[in-house]
Amino acid sequence: MRLERAERSAALNRWPEGERWRELADDDFVRLKRSVDYLYEGEIARDTTGRQVVRHAR
Repeated sequence: MRLERAERSAALNRWPEGERWRELADDDFVRLKRSVDYLYEGEIARDTTGRQVVRHAR
């Protein structure tokens, strides 16, 4: 029990406050969160064919 608690604390301390969920989430969830962040941070624009795309500033 103590080992699990220590491992969990060490894992959570690898990330800054507000990002600590990443250590506990699986890879699919992290990819989903990153995609949603890109959607919120980006802007919807039209590409050369007229399709709507999300343009990200990064």
